[in-house]
Amino acid sequence: MPSSSGYLDYPVPPPPPPLPVEKRWLWVAVLFTIGSLIAIAGSFVILAIFSTNDFKDYIDNDRILAVVEHECDRMTKTVDSITVSGTLRQQAAAIRAQDVAVEKMVKAVRAIDPDLLDSDEPTLQWVADWDQLVNLRSVFAAEVERGHDPEFEEPTDLDGDPILDRMDFASEPECVVPDALLDPYPEDVEGV
Repeated sequence: MPSSSGYLDYPVPPPPPPLPVEKRWLWVAVLFTIGSLIAIAGSFVILAIFSTNDFKDYIDNDRILAVVEHECDRMTKTVDSITVSGTLRQQAAAIRAQDVAVEKMVKAVRAIDPDLLDSDEPTLQWVADWDQLVNLRSVFAAEVERGHDPEFEEPTDLDGDPILDRMDFASEPECVVPDALLDPYPEDVEGV
């Protein structure tokens, strides 16, 4: 008796003929492929541009941000620990002591390598904004010491726009302007 596996007795059928491709579907496939390749190449170009460009409103250099964060933390703790109260002279002295803490922070940031600072455009504007805030607070402290009842007005740029949002945006979350610098009398202490 001949042995047979049963499958060898049947010939293997030929593969089916390819489906006809309409020209328009062929063009759709070709155009889709080309579009995908362009999109991928464009993504790499955009990533390359953003990785080498400086953002004009945000401090994005990690070395600068490390200094900003460290110094801002020290400044904020100092400012928050100083209460503006007592005699007019004591109040003015407390405001000036808070300003000294800000000036130390600004000095530390300015001590960073000048080329590095120049490479991150918003850093110099951010430092100048802190200087402007301290200058306004200095005038405020002098008015307090003279016995006047000044209003502390939020500093603005040349266009009249508040600089505090710009300052916070440029360095957030590493550094935000402490409330005590904007409101010397947070509990409405008036010459107490």
